[in-house]
Amino acid sequence: MLVACLVVAGPWGGLSAVYWLGLVFQLPSLLLVTCCALSVGSRVRGNRVERILPAGAAALWVAAGSVLYLDSSGLLTLGLYPQGFGLGAAMAAFLLSLAAVWFIVRGPHRQAGWAVLLSLTLYALLRLPSGNVWDALLDPLLWLWAIFSLLARACSSAVVAPVPS
Repeated sequence: MLVACLVVAGPWGGLSAVYWLGLVFQLPSLLLVTCCALSVGSRVRGNRVERILPAGAAALWVAAGSVLYLDSSGLLTLGLYPQGFGLGAAMAAFLLSLAAVWFIVRGPHRQAGWAVLLSLTLYALLRLPSGNVWDALLDPLLWLWAIFSLLARACSSAVVAPVPS
C-alpha cells in the first residue's frame, strides 16, 4: 500500500498521477460554475430547486465526455479536442445557445437553459478558460455530476414499493 501511494503521489513531476489529476481538475468549466451558481442562488432565495441537469442534458454530457475521453486517450482517432478551437465548434456553440434560449422561453428546464446560455456567452466574450469550446462546456467534475445524476435517477426509479401481504 505504501509503495502504491509513493508511486501515485510521489514527487515525480510529470510521471506522477497526482500531477496529471491536478492539471485536469485545476480549472472548472464555465458550465459547471454557472450550474453551481444557479443552484446556490435558487437555494438562497428559498425557491423550489429543480434539477439543474435534466436527464437529457446529463445523458448528452455523459456521452460527450465519454467520446472526448476515448478520443484523447487514443482509443478513438477523431481529433475532437483540437476541433474545439475551429469554426465548427463556434457554430455548434451558437446552435446550442439557440437551443438554450428555446429552453428558457418554452422549455420545462429553464435553469439548465440559463446555465448553458450564460456559460456560452462568457465563452464568446472572454474565450475562457482556454479558448476551446470543450473546456467551456465540459470538465471531469461536470462529467461526474452528470453520471451520478443519471445513476441517482436510475436508482430512484428502480425502488419499488413493497407489496402488501
